[in-house]
Amino acid sequence: MHKFDTFLVCLDLSNKDRQVLSHASVLVKSLQPTKLVFFHSLHKDEEDERVKDSSDEALSKLSNRIADWFESDVSLETEYFVCDGPPIREIISFATASKVDLVLCGKSTRKHHHDLLPHKIARRAPCSVLLLPHDSHVSFSRILVAADRSEHSRQALCVASRISDRNDDAKVILVEAIDMPYGSQMSIGANRFVDLRKSATEQLRKFARASEMDEVRFDVVIASNLKASTAILEVARKRSATMIVMGSKGKGAVAATILGSTVENVAKGTDIPLLIVKSVKRVN
Repeated sequence: MHKFDTFLVCLDLSNKDRQVLSHASVLVKSLQPTKLVFFHSLHKDEEDERVKDSSDEALSKLSNRIADWFESDVSLETEYFVCDGPPIREIISFATASKVDLVLCGKSTRKHHHDLLPHKIARRAPCSVLLLPHDSHVSFSRILVAADRSEHSRQALCVASRISDRNDDAKVILVEAIDMPYGSQMSIGANRFVDLRKSATEQLRKFARASEMDEVRFDVVIASNLKASTAILEVARKRSATMIVMGSKGKGAVAATILGSTVENVAKGTDIPLLIVKSVKRVN
């Protein structure tokens, strides 16, 4: 089972932190980590005109900010990490050295705002990453899982199943984009085209059952003649998905810290939370 023992929760000490903290508080109940690390960087870019806090001030603000969310949970170990260096470097370094399992960070949904930091974290972090749009609602009632029946998508499905288990009415929507040549319905015949879609649907259902998913808890969607990222975003919109879960790699991908183009495109195109599940081999 994919473990999530340590969360690294990235906060910028603005009103946007509420989104990150509210999602973290819900995921603690589902994924049951043993430790939360709350991260803040004092580093400011040239365009940021806010007055820089001291380390002590930042630590005080961090502890006050999380008190209402996690203080009552005595089983959780909490830690604060305030640094002076550039956030991306410090986050990656800390996540690697401390064997972090999940990084949570906010992201802008403004179309003109590139918001490069969360995308760099998603690309370079050695662990799973949850990108949280600042105006997203806390709801895991309809979780879309990108499934290509690879081991990485199986892990993503297992994580989605654990999250959805906290909500009796939750649905997991499995989406697979199958590569069928343009005009295939005409070239191979309508009946054969339907048979191919039915076969793909049954294979995906078997994949879900093999992952111990309750059949009444999931739906299957097969998208043909669409790029995978386009299919995922389109189905997420049509099915009113509240979260997307993806493996960081699909079939034939390379290193664990390199995202595939499908994940990159979904990360840029979605305005709902995106959980990127990465396989991490621990060395004891």
